[in-house]
Amino acid sequence: MPGRWQVFVVLLSIAWQLNLISEFLTNEDVTGRLEKGHVSALPSYDVVIGVLSARGNHEQREALRETWAGNILKHPFLQNRVIIKFIVGDQPCPIPPQDRLDRYSCEPDALVDPVLDQDIIAYRVPNGAVGFHTYQGPLGMDFRVNFPVVITQLGVFDSNSDGLQSGLTVHLYDKISQEEILGASFTPEDPGELIGGSRFKPVDQFVLPKGFEGSIVAENFTSSDPSSNDPMMHGGLDNGGGLISFHRVSRFGVEQGVFPEHEERVYEENNQYGAGTFLYRAHVTDGEFSKQKLEERRKDVEERKDMWHAVLLREEKELQRELRMYDDILMVNVIDVYRNLPKKLLKFYSWTVTNTRFNFTLKTDDGLLC
Repeated sequence: MPGRWQVFVVLLSIAWQLNLISEFLTNEDVTGRLEKGHVSALPSYDVVIGVLSARGNHEQREALRETWAGNILKHPFLQNRVIIKFIVGDQPCPIPPQDRLDRYSCEPDALVDPVLDQDIIAYRVPNGAVGFHTYQGPLGMDFRVNFPVVITQLGVFDSNSDGLQSGLTVHLYDKISQEEILGASFTPEDPGELIGGSRFKPVDQFVLPKGFEGSIVAENFTSSDPSSNDPMMHGGLDNGGGLISFHRVSRFGVEQGVFPEHEERVYEENNQYGAGTFLYRAHVTDGEFSKQKLEERRKDVEERKDMWHAVLLREEKELQRELRMYDDILMVNVIDVYRNLPKKLLKFYSWTVTNTRFNFTLKTDDGLLC
C-alpha cells in the first residue's frame, strides 16, 4: 500500500491540475468562447476565402469585385454560403521603397555615415576577455552587407589573450548557398596577430557585394582554448556606419568544416559568441562617398520621404473610401509589407475561427487572380 507521503503527493498533484483547469475556464477569453449559444450564433459558410492584398491594390480589388468575387456574392445559391475577405495590413510602411534595406521589409537602409579608408573589426572582443565555453562544433553569427565591402582578415577569439594551445579554424560562409568563401587556420606555432581579444590573419581580399548574407564561423574550442558565450564580456559590434548589419541570429552545428544549420534567436543585437570575427573596409569607387555625394544623398532621401508621404495619404484616402463602400476588407494589425504575409495570413485564420463557422478556407492573392 502507498505510504502517507505518496498519497499526499498524489492529492497535491490533483489539486494543482484542478486549479489549472479552473483558471482556464474562468479566463475571460475562454469564457466568452464557451458561453452557451456563442458558436451556434456565428454566421455559417461553406467556404471562407481570404485574398491577400496590399493597401495600395485598389484596382486589383475592384477588378475582383467586378468579376468572380462579385458574381459569387450576387449568385442566389452562393451568396450566403461563401464569404470573401481582402486581407490588408492596417499600417503602411513609412519608408520609401528605395530607402529600405530590401524591397520585402520595412527596415531602413542602414547606410548612414559610412566609415572610409580604414579596416573595421566586425565583432570586437576586449583584450584579456576570458571564455568558459568548450563546445568544439562550429559556432557562427550572421550578418548582411549593405554596401560592398572588402574582407581583409579573419580572426578568432583568444581566451585570456595569452596565445593558443591548440588549433582553431575560422570560416566565412555564404549563408544562402552555405558554401565557404574564405577560411583561416590558427595554431600555437602560427597564431596570427593579437588585436584586442582576437587573433587575426590576412586572407586574399574578397569583395562581398551589397545584399550578401553571410555567417562568420569558428570551431574546435576546447578547455585549453575556450570560446565565450557571454555577450556581456564582449566588446560589441561595429557596422562601419551602416556598411553591414548584424542579424539577431547565432548558430551552431555538430560537424566541423560544415555550415552550422541550427539557429538561435538573439533578442538584442550583440556579439553572441566570442568566436569568429573579421576585418573589413568599404569597397569605394572614386568620389563615391565624397562630402558632396553624401550631402546629395541625404537631400534625395528627404525628398523621397516627402513624396512617399503624399503617396501614403492618397492610399489611405482611397482605402477609407473602400471601407465605407464595401464590407469585404479585413484590416489586420501588421505593417503591410511582403515579409509580413505570414502574419497577415495567421491573423486571417484567427479571425475566421473566431467569427465564423465554416467547412473550408481558401487563401489566395489578388495578384494571382487579376
